[in-house]
Amino acid sequence: MRRPPLDAIAGGDDTAAAEALVSLARMGRHHASLSAALGDEKMRTRLGNHLAPRATEGRIEIWHDCEIEAGADWAGEIDRELDGADLILLLVSASFLASPYCRKELLRALERRQARQAVTIPVILRDCDWKSVFNSRDYKAQALPRDDRPVAGGKWPNQDAAFAAIASELRTVIERMGRPAAGFAAGRREA
Repeated sequence: MRRPPLDAIAGGDDTAAAEALVSLARMGRHHASLSAALGDEKMRTRLGNHLAPRATEGRIEIWHDCEIEAGADWAGEIDRELDGADLILLLVSASFLASPYCRKELLRALERRQARQAVTIPVILRDCDWKSVFNSRDYKAQALPRDDRPVAGGKWPNQDAAFAAIASELRTVIERMGRPAAGFAAGRREA
């Protein structure tokens, strides 16, 4: 999606103006989309808290489906955000792997990774058979936390220690990604 013209802000077209403001807000930041099952919302929130310093620094903008407004087309919003993200965090649990919609998000994230349009990282929240999905022949991914230890039940002193380790790794990933390219607007590369 191309960035809407700046004159839309002053021209009275509310939809175009809103898109222009969102585009301007995102310029210079990476757009991170967090994909999680409904049962993992508390853990998603805790991870978001650990990533908040990157957002405060202006390095990333974090989005998740709880930001969808009432009455909005939730499927369309999720698709739009996944397609606009340059960092996709898949918060993996048995609930995530069992969810048909999370599976759809997973497949879209893997397509974007394969096309080199996004960095896709599985974050293992709870013990589950994630290796059969993320270490398959077609997709080999370094999951976080490292050493195949899930956040819950992974022999961490507490879950905050696991989330802090994940946030540290993600800080390195974000630094390596650098600033979005000049052709980057609203998280999308312009054609």
